[in-house]
Amino acid sequence: MWQKLGIAAAACISVIGCASGGASGGASGGASSAPAPAPVVATQSGQSNLFGAAASEYTLLSVDGHRLPYAPQGASDAALPPTEIVNGALTLQSSGAFVISTSYRELKTVDRRLFDTRFSGACAPDGNAFRMFWDGGGDTQLSISGDTVIVNNSGSLFRYLKH
Repeated sequence: MWQKLGIAAAACISVIGCASGGASGGASGGASSAPAPAPVVATQSGQSNLFGAAASEYTLLSVDGHRLPYAPQGASDAALPPTEIVNGALTLQSSGAFVISTSYRELKTVDRRLFDTRFSGACAPDGNAFRMFWDGGGDTQLSISGDTVIVNNSGSLFRYLKH
């Protein structure tokens, strides 16, 4: 999922550990190789409503318990300048589709360039949680508790709050 939360950051942050599999279909660190199941839950009206009342827009509040902006620890051999996560948003649609965007800022460059990423995909039930299947490949765990959504990417937790 790192690759989807920050494929552009993957080019700028080696610490995030993105595999290029998110957008390009390569390896996706910890992702399952099984194809994405159809994320549809039929209701009586014939419409799909996978998330129920949780289908909404969410704002990124923290990464690994750190409020934003947050600069993940970088690898000492990083070839590119470190960045910080400035903000993010997640939209969960009743159909099971999702859109996620994240904004980053370079830390050690003169102009402190900002850049944004935007990715989409579809979710399917996965036990008591959901699995996010990214367009282009890869998957990530997503859990919902009240007005909070947690996206767990190989142990890094992105916490979103409902608008």
